[in-house]
Amino acid sequence: GVDHIMEIIAIQQKYAGVRGYETPVNLNDILKDSVEMLMDSFKKRNIELKFNLNALPDIVLDKNKMIQIFINILKNAYEAIDIAPEGSNREIRVSTSVETEDTNAYLLVIIEDTGIGLSSEERADVFKFNFSTKGRGSGYGLHDSANYITARGGEINLLSEGSGKGACMSIRLPNPDSDGCGEKKRRFNNQDSEEHHK
Repeated sequence: GVDHIMEIIAIQQKYAGVRGYETPVNLNDILKDSVEMLMDSFKKRNIELKFNLNALPDIVLDKNKMIQIFINILKNAYEAIDIAPEGSNREIRVSTSVETEDTNAYLLVIIEDTGIGLSSEERADVFKFNFSTKGRGSGYGLHDSANYITARGGEINLLSEGSGKGACMSIRLPNPDSDGCGEKKRRFNNQDSEEHHK
C-alpha cells in the first residue's frame, strides 16, 4: 500500500508545474498515468481494465490538462458502472491508434465502459456547461474537456446505444506527422544540412 502511494505521489509530481504550458507529450503515457492514479478505485469496484495501446507520435499539448481530461472520463466510466444493473459486466476498455479519414489523419483515443449508458437526450446535452447526469456533479468537467480538445483542432464525442448499454468516449486530435508536417520537417532538415555543407 505504501509503495502504491509513493507511485501516485511520483506521478502527481511529474504533472506538477506551470499550468497552460504546452510541451510534446505522448497520449499513451498520459493514459497510463491516469489509470495508475485511479487504480485503487478500479480494484475496489472489481472493474476489469483492457488496453489496446498502439504507437503514437508525440503531440504538443498541456499535459496537466490532458491528465485532467482522462481522469474525468475514467471517473465518469466507473461511476456509470457503479449504477449499472446488478450482474452487468464490469469493464473499461482503453485504446489508441493513428487513423486516416479521407485526407485527414488524427490520433484517436477511445475509452469504453459497460456502465448505465445514456439516453439520446442526455447525449445531446452532455458537453453543455452545467449539465450533469449525477446529482452531485458540477457539469463542468466534460464541457471544459470539449473546449480544450476543440480549441486544438480536435473532436470529442460520446456514443451510447441507450440506457443500460454502456458508453464510448472518443477523442480525435490532429496527427502532428500528417498534413505535410512530416514532409516539411524533412525539407527543413535537408535545407539545414545543405546550409551546413556550404
